[in-house]
Amino acid sequence: MEEHEVMNQNSQDLLAPQSEPESKGFAVASMVLGIVSIVFVCCLGWFVLIPAGVSLILGIVSLVKHKPGKGMAIAGIVCAAVAIILLVTLVIVGIVLENDPEFQNLVQQMVESMQQE
Repeated sequence: MEEHEVMNQNSQDLLAPQSEPESKGFAVASMVLGIVSIVFVCCLGWFVLIPAGVSLILGIVSLVKHKPGKGMAIAGIVCAAVAIILLVTLVIVGIVLENDPEFQNLVQQMVESMQQE
């Protein structure tokens, strides 16, 4: 009788709905987009805000919903924040240098020297 009960319990376990394991998809996507944002901040300009913003959103959602991959979510958030800070810094430096007459003279001299060669 005991053997029959064990088999019955095993068959019930097999038929019971299994909960799916939590996915690290949000965390992985956040980290990848954060890294992409840093790599392309000098090339894409303002367009880098798209992957950086998505990275921030996915990372925060992953952390708030307590999904696995906490370290990757944090890495994605940090990388996206660094990319945004780099972008803002590059824009500020560009504006400052564009309005600096000494820098404009230096650029003009470099252009003239390249044309003479």
